[in-house]
Amino acid sequence: MIMLIALSFWLCWTPFYAVTAVTQLQTVSFLHKSQFLFTMLATHWAGFVNSCLNPLIYAALSNNFRRGFKQVDFNSLAAFNRTVKHAGMSAFLLCNCT
Repeated sequence: MIMLIALSFWLCWTPFYAVTAVTQLQTVSFLHKSQFLFTMLATHWAGFVNSCLNPLIYAALSNNFRRGFKQVDFNSLAAFNRTVKHAGMSAFLLCNCT
C-alpha cells in the first residue's frame, strides 16, 4: 500500500516539477503566456488529485482505515461545527476540548 501511495504521489506531482524545472532552466520559455497559465493550472490540478486519491487508496486497501472511518461520529462533528460558527472563533480557541 505504501508503494502505491508513493507511486500515486510521484505520478501526480512529476508534471508540475518537470514543467517548473524546464521553465526555470530555459532562457526563452517554450510556453507563451496563455499556454503557461493553462499548463501550470493543469499540473497543479494533477498534483491536487493526489490528495483525492490517498483516501480512496487507503479505503480500498486498509481494513484499519475503513474501521476507523466507520467509528467517526459525524453528528457530533456537525454539532461542534455549528457551535463554533454560532459562538465565533474565540469560543473555538478557548474551548477545552479533549
